[in-house]
Amino acid sequence: MSAGGSILREDPYAPPPLTNAPDDDKTYGTYSIDPNLIRENYIHRKYARGLPLPERVSQAAFRGDDGTALQTALEVGKGSLRSIRSSQGGPTPAFRQAVHAAEQRDYLIWAESTGKLIAEARFDQPWERDGRRGESEHQVYYDPETGRWWKRNLLNFHDGSISAYLERLAAQKLLFPDLAPRFEGISTFDWEVVPVISQPDAVGVEPTDEEISDHLANLGFHEVFGTGAGMTTAHRLAVEAGLKPPRLSTAERRVGFLLPEEGIWLEDVHGENAVVAQNDLVNVFDPVTYFLEASKLPLVEFHRRP
Repeated sequence: MSAGGSILREDPYAPPPLTNAPDDDKTYGTYSIDPNLIRENYIHRKYARGLPLPERVSQAAFRGDDGTALQTALEVGKGSLRSIRSSQGGPTPAFRQAVHAAEQRDYLIWAESTGKLIAEARFDQPWERDGRRGESEHQVYYDPETGRWWKRNLLNFHDGSISAYLERLAAQKLLFPDLAPRFEGISTFDWEVVPVISQPDAVGVEPTDEEISDHLANLGFHEVFGTGAGMTTAHRLAVEAGLKPPRLSTAERRVGFLLPEEGIWLEDVHGENAVVAQNDLVNVFDPVTYFLEASKLPLVEFHRRP
């Protein structure tokens, strides 16, 4: 990311902020975001600086009966990155391709040696029986015996990095523990090495945008709106798959949520991948998570929206 680059910029279409808003009022961001800068910041943080995950996220990775396997797998990714960084320069496309190749090799070796390798056919058979569900990100099938959804991730986000996807699992354990995925192991698809997870069935009703915003605000996130000039990665892939219109409507102006203190950015958070459970809490599944360099994020004041 270039020096002085700003992740957030003032949204010329946002309503003017209200002054003297009561402290207990809901807060909404009045800023827009350039999705390309998010990606630049993420790449710089992961590849150039090699900064560790936020402490709370690292601790959350240990939770659950897959905690040991997830932590070990995250270390495999760190080793792949260190081995390439020691012999090559910064986060160029060639550098990232070398990291991708190293991860593919190292994760396959690790899975074979630890019993975490899931044969491609073992996933394909129930997936095909269940109608080959899935979109651009996951291939999905439901296992009625366990009440869990099994997902093979195709790594269309985060430059195809397995370790980046596993970091995202750790974040979900921290932020949305009731529907947190369980890391099941490593498989293959179309000659690529890919991760496999499972998740409990999401039982509840679809939340409104306001309920999602309120819940994430309680977790410390700030809602960020776009002007319609840009498009998030998740939205672009959905457009290419024919699942969404190519232009952002007024209702789709929100492009993500930002946790500035820890540099966590969430995309693809909406009613279709969230439920309101019996405890009245909003549970989110499958958000796209980026870990940014918090020191490069400006301090932003947020105001309530009229």
